[in-house]
Amino acid sequence: MKANLERSILRGANFASAKLRHVKLSGADLTGAVFREADLRDSDLRGGIFTNADLRAARLGNAHLEGTCLRDASLPGADLRGAMLHGARLRGAMLLKQNLRAIPVNLRDGLRVVPGAPEPPQELTACA
Repeated sequence: MKANLERSILRGANFASAKLRHVKLSGADLTGAVFREADLRDSDLRGGIFTNADLRAARLGNAHLEGTCLRDASLPGADLRGAMLHGARLRGAMLLKQNLRAIPVNLRDGLRVVPGAPEPPQELTACA
C-alpha cells in the first residue's frame, strides 16, 4: 500500500531512515523535516515545501520533485539519480560536489557546494 500524505503539514517531522518508497507528499509542507537516510525512491514530492529540510544521504532516485521548494535544504550524500527536478527551487540548498552532476545546469544557480557533509543551516528562508 502506498501512503498518501498530499498537502499535509508535517513541519519538523522526523522521517530519518524511514522507508517511504512510492509515498505521495505532493503539496505537503515539510519545512525543517528530517529525512536523513530515508528511502524516497519513486515518490511523488511535486510542489512540496522542503525548506531547510535535512535530506542528507536520502535516496531520491526517480522521485518526482517538479516544482518542489528545496531552499536551504541539506542534500549532501543524497542520491538524486533519475530524480525529476523541473521547476524545483534549490537556492541555498547544500550538496556535495560529486552530487552536482545530478542537478540540471539551469537549476544550479545559488547552490552551496561543499566538500564534506556539514550540519544543515538553522535559518529558515521561505520560497518565493
